[in-house]
Amino acid sequence: MPEWIEEVELELEALRATYGDDLSLDEPTGVVSMLLQPSGTAQEAYSQCLLQLTLPSGYPEAAAPGIALQDARGLGSSRLHTLQGLLQQEADGMLGEMMLGQLFECGRDWLNENNWPEGPCIFCLEELCTAGSSSGSSGSSGAYMRLPCFHAFHQSCF
Repeated sequence: MPEWIEEVELELEALRATYGDDLSLDEPTGVVSMLLQPSGTAQEAYSQCLLQLTLPSGYPEAAAPGIALQDARGLGSSRLHTLQGLLQQEADGMLGEMMLGQLFECGRDWLNENNWPEGPCIFCLEELCTAGSSSGSSGSSGAYMRLPCFHAFHQSCF
């Protein structure tokens, strides 16, 4: 188990109290993880990913946590790269401060703002949304449905 300073222990305790079972801590490796999903019902979530933060020696004073996005669903490589960059920028700007909770919230906020289906409808093969269309609609097709595998389609195509 890594030797963490008391301040880090307090941060981890606060995270456990805040996120409960949504938070996972692998103490031997120092990896704190949480599944990031947009707010709302599961059916309204068009994307999700696992945010893993690796606590290096010297965190938080001398080093930011390592940031990894795993098991991404409904996020293309471009949006995944954008989220990774945003989280890294946030971490770099908070060096010297406790930041794990802020990184989880930043990731969740970004997913809320960017919660739209990506790619083509699995039936008609037309694009579901144009890039940057966070409104969740593209023209007349409007409403979407999502399968558990995160493939999405126009309701009108079903």
